[in-house]
Amino acid sequence: LMSDLASVAIQNALLYRRTQEEAITDGLTEVFVHRHFQERLSDELRRAREQGIPLTLLMADIDNFKGFNDTYGHLTGDAVLKRIARALRDGVRGTDLVARYGGEEFAVLLVETPSEAGLAVAERLRASVEALVLADLGIPGTVTISVGEAGFPGQATDERGLIEKADEALYAAKREGKNRVVASGPGGEAGTAFQV
Repeated sequence: LMSDLASVAIQNALLYRRTQEEAITDGLTEVFVHRHFQERLSDELRRAREQGIPLTLLMADIDNFKGFNDTYGHLTGDAVLKRIARALRDGVRGTDLVARYGGEEFAVLLVETPSEAGLAVAERLRASVEALVLADLGIPGTVTISVGEAGFPGQATDERGLIEKADEALYAAKREGKNRVVASGPGGEAGTAFQV
């Protein structure tokens, strides 16, 4: 009787843990969901302020993804989303966070990381996505991402400002030709393009 009760308790604990993980994880890409990203950004920004440590936010968007879906279909598009999410997750530390921000956009939160180091990570992530081999999915070419970067405390001091500045830099990367990283400038305006 005691072993049966212990077994049920363990199964319940594992089920609870699995339910908690599913609540904060995107079912398709297996990275964190937008809501969890917002909570974690708030927590990490508070910690950065209290401890005087830097923080970098990257916003990444898959280039020309609508056209890609129109050409190859949504099932192939889903497979590409999964691979890009895995490349992003594999390209950061365990303490960092990768989240699906929406559609084909991802947020990458680099804790205790100054902007200069964050830009190096962003460029490495951009290159790793471009290097993905997708021939097994029937895709002869490459898929690329554009990335915008903003850092605390240099470009913004709150969650909203950090997201806005990274987003502005992302849109500048799109305007400047895509498949590149753009840093938010010292005053928060889109600044230097890093890339190819």
